[in-house]
Amino acid sequence: MTKERKYILICGIILLLIGLFYRFMPDSGASSGDDITAKQAKLAKYQEMVRQKAGLEAKLAALTEQVKQAEAGLSSKETPALASADIQNIINKIAEKSHVEITAVRVLKAEEADEKEFLRLPIQLTFNSTTRQLKDLLYDIESSPKILRIGDMTVRMIRSKPEEQIQTTLTVNGYMKKGREGTQQP
Repeated sequence: MTKERKYILICGIILLLIGLFYRFMPDSGASSGDDITAKQAKLAKYQEMVRQKAGLEAKLAALTEQVKQAEAGLSSKETPALASADIQNIINKIAEKSHVEITAVRVLKAEEADEKEFLRLPIQLTFNSTTRQLKDLLYDIESSPKILRIGDMTVRMIRSKPEEQIQTTLTVNGYMKKGREGTQQP
C-alpha cells in the first residue's frame, strides 16, 4: 500500500469511530428533557381517555339504542316484494282510518336510497277524498311507526261531485335495510 492510501484508510477508520461514538452516545440533557415532557403529555392524554371511558361507554350504549329504535321503523321483511306488501297493508289501514277509498295502487321498483345501505320501496296510490281526509291521511302516513315518507303528490279538483272532492296521486316511500338475502340488487 502506498502512503496516501494508508492515510486515507486511517482517516476513514477515525471518521467511522467518531460516527459510531455519536450514534451510541446518550442524548444530551436538553433533548432528553423534551422527550420526557412529550412522554408525560402523552401519558396525561391516555389517563384522561381512561377517565372518560365510562362516559364514552354510556354514549355508545345510547347511540346503539337510538340505532335499534330507528331500525324498528324499517320494514323487517326479507325481500323487497314482501316489504312492499307490508307497506301497502299499512297504507291501506291508514286510508281506512281516514275514510279514504283507494282506487288504484302500483308498487314501483325498489331503488337504492341516498344512504347506500337502504332500499327505498315506492308505492303509488290514487284516490278521491275531501281536503280534510287528505290532510288526515298525510298526517297518519308521516306519523306512522314505520318510516314512511311522501315522495310525489299530484292533486286535482273534481268539479262534477257535489262535495269538494279532489283526486290525489301519491307516492309513499317505505324503507328496508340492504344486506338481507335477496336484497343485494334493487
